[in-house]
Amino acid sequence: MAEWLGRGLQNLVRRFESAPDLQCAGSSTPIPKDPGLTHEASTQVGAFWFVIGRLCNIIHVRLLSILGLSTAAATFRTMRLFYLLVVCVSLCLACGRKSQIELDTDPKNQLVKLDFSYDHYAMLVADLELEVDWLQRVFGVEEIYDGTEQPHIRWFTLGNGQTLHVIAGSYDQLLVPKPVHLALRTPDLDAFITHLTRIGIPYEDWPGAASQVSVRPDRFRQVYVRSPAGYYIEVNDADGIDRRL
Repeated sequence: MAEWLGRGLQNLVRRFESAPDLQCAGSSTPIPKDPGLTHEASTQVGAFWFVIGRLCNIIHVRLLSILGLSTAAATFRTMRLFYLLVVCVSLCLACGRKSQIELDTDPKNQLVKLDFSYDHYAMLVADLELEVDWLQRVFGVEEIYDGTEQPHIRWFTLGNGQTLHVIAGSYDQLLVPKPVHLALRTPDLDAFITHLTRIGIPYEDWPGAASQVSVRPDRFRQVYVRSPAGYYIEVNDADGIDRRL
């Protein structure tokens, strides 16, 4: 059946190509044939169905052999049902593939790779001078040019193009939970802890035990300090830790 369909399509296109141009009634202008329907395209389509037909025929004969029936015993109705089943399965597979292609090419499903880097962390404080003095004593941060040029905002560098913005403003009972924190990395955590002890700044581990150091499962250590405005700041020694899964 599929072989017959392929050969029939080829013959139909050959007849179309050899037929004279059609004309509209009352007009001498010929209607050009569709240039997209070429002999090459029809040959490819016909060859495809011819191959499908041969495969179907081989499978059909093989099934009859397995069932113990001879080829002559297969009636036209049996063959027609078999080929109908093959065509239905082929159409289902083709439709499923088409849906998959449409899904993959949908812009909504395409992952867009964007490039980001850390820029700054902002802190809202009630007393700007008190917070700045604490930050400079504890971390020795260097003040830099404030791009906003606002008197209630001061910027400090954290290195590698990263900055800390301290912003004075009014707020009522600001409560920043510990999980919301700024984390800084140092190559020598012990030296930093010694510095905190010398200037009298308390520190704690993640659970909140005073003067204790947390050690995470990925082996890096961390301590937390709290600024006058209530912000938690983590300091860890995660340099050199392999974070790959």
